[in-house]
Amino acid sequence: MSDVIKSLDLTDGRVVLFDGAADIYRAENLTCFERDGSLRWRAELPHHTGPDRFVDVVLSAGCIRASTWSGWAIWLDSVSGATIKSEFSK
Repeated sequence: MSDVIKSLDLTDGRVVLFDGAADIYRAENLTCFERDGSLRWRAELPHHTGPDRFVDVVLSAGCIRASTWSGWAIWLDSVSGATIKSEFSK
């Protein structure tokens, strides 16, 4: 998980979507870093989705919205990475 797929600037950090390697069963490949490069949080995939990984991330109405391979849209708090809302979207 070293290739960066997408990176979003926040006022006080950066959200990074890494390549979720196909051979990893559940790749929690979405992270947020502080300005100094330290890890702020790593987003959790929805439970009970089987093989999964994050495939996209956007800023939406002041929140971070991430999409998963299994078809979930997840809204995350930018400070804590906690799930605010999740919705099956496939």
